[in-house]
Amino acid sequence: MGFTQEQFEYFSQLYKDCIQDMLCQNMPFFKFRKQPVWGFMFNECCAVLGTTNKATNTVNLNIAAIDFAFRHGQPLVIEQFALHEFRHLYQFGEIESYSQGNYDGTESIDKIQRWARGYEQYIGPKTSGENTVKEYYDQDLEFDAFTFSYAVMKFKYNELPSYIEVPKYYVGKYEPLVDEWIKVFHKKFNV
Repeated sequence: MGFTQEQFEYFSQLYKDCIQDMLCQNMPFFKFRKQPVWGFMFNECCAVLGTTNKATNTVNLNIAAIDFAFRHGQPLVIEQFALHEFRHLYQFGEIESYSQGNYDGTESIDKIQRWARGYEQYIGPKTSGENTVKEYYDQDLEFDAFTFSYAVMKFKYNELPSYIEVPKYYVGKYEPLVDEWIKVFHKKFNV
């Protein structure tokens, strides 16, 4: 399923306001040091929901995945993975700030150092047959992003549809952290 440039522009216009509204609603969950930028990209593999570019402080969301999610009645998938990708931008910002000597205690030094090592040795999702699922999911960066995005969704919606989940690899590991995040959100938003 390829998109022509005209189709890409059509779907970008169709979903732009909806995605912008969703992102604006979720920005209070972050403390960005630099305002992030977002846009659309195209990958015919709908499992690729988005990409993060730390150099440009940009998240690009896959227009094909967005269209697929809306057509199949699963719009919260987009929100979950947008949160995941924006969490990666947050991680980049914390690493960069720490590396420049601007540590402010928002995150523990240990966590930031693990994230920094993780970015230096990052293993992407299995695409070439060389990486294993375990190697990808064992990374602190991914565990943090998956857990954070799920916690935000759980806090906002309480009951989530069955299609919103954390990867099965994390079952038994993420639940206490989700509970901790939800406590933080209750305190932050005074609820």
